[in-house]
Amino acid sequence: MDIRALSRQGYTYAEIGRLVGRDWRTVKRYLESGAQPVYRRQRMPSKLDALKAVIDQWLATRYSQPSQVLR
Repeated sequence: MDIRALSRQGYTYAEIGRLVGRDWRTVKRYLESGAQPVYRRQRMPSKLDALKAVIDQWLATRYSQPSQVLR
């Protein structure tokens, strides 16, 4: 369904949102800006990023020989 066509037919933002499966605020933003909204998410750091160097060092010293891994 075309959001602009539904708007021309007199549907409200909420009605259009229900029909197309979007929030009414997204429908309103789309109709006012003339283009679909672009969402940019920031990359969330891993909880282990702070410990990555320690883990890599631990793995390098602890499991330097494959026979130790299999035990």
